[in-house]
Amino acid sequence: MTDLSASFNRWTSIALLGMLTFSPVGADAGMSPEEVKAFEGYKEKAEKGDAEAQYRLAVSYYDGAGSDRDLILAAAWYRKAALQGHAMAQYVVGWSYHRGQLGEKRDLADAAVWYRKAADQGHPLAQNELGFFYQQGFGLPEDLTQALFWYRKAAEAGVASAQFNLGLACLYGTGQVKDEKQSVAWFHRAAEQGDAEACQWLAELYVAGQGVTKNETEAYAYCLLAGPNRPRAKEILSSLEKAMPPDKVLAGALRAKQLLNEISAKMAAKKSGK
Repeated sequence: MTDLSASFNRWTSIALLGMLTFSPVGADAGMSPEEVKAFEGYKEKAEKGDAEAQYRLAVSYYDGAGSDRDLILAAAWYRKAALQGHAMAQYVVGWSYHRGQLGEKRDLADAAVWYRKAADQGHPLAQNELGFFYQQGFGLPEDLTQALFWYRKAAEAGVASAQFNLGLACLYGTGQVKDEKQSVAWFHRAAEQGDAEACQWLAELYVAGQGVTKNETEAYAYCLLAGPNRPRAKEILSSLEKAMPPDKVLAGALRAKQLLNEISAKMAAKKSGK
């Protein structure tokens, strides 16, 4: 049980990190001739005003790929690209204001402005963040209708956290009619991408028989997939282990392994573009 959960958590971390193309690699990993050549090409085009090259140059400075890592220059080139309408750069600038990173002071109003610019261009991560800002009233007036509108766009584009957020909204009837079956459907879509919170909620719903037929084996499996850092999942798991006969516990563990393999296969196919 422990090995399975640990394996799932390692896989989830890798998958989530892969969503952000500006995740740091670090210059100490060494620079290949190809990286240096790419950096020089980006720099030449960026200085001539090419927005995509400006974004790529910012990523290179952020990662320390082809040049020494320089967050100040990374921020400057992200902004140049963003001002030219580059959606990913706009998202990064919004993220910088949201998190108080890349030399920016935390400013939720400015973050909302940049997230909106990227969201209007169809950037899924920005759409999810904008939905969250509308839900919480961060940097703009609280508006549940707008929150659900942007969550849905991001969820349909495949953002797991947006799918989870929609699942919660359906479960509680937040800004819409309560729909437990639809909630389960969105939680499943998020869980298929390794979202641990969605796995925990699926376990909860399978135990209660809310929106789905009661199934202790499925509940047990999703508790394992949620991992050891989810208190409620641990509580459900402990309760199930006391109530279930050994053969059902084993069946739950095998089901978790099956689900993990299915999730891994889907993620691999998505990454390869199949």
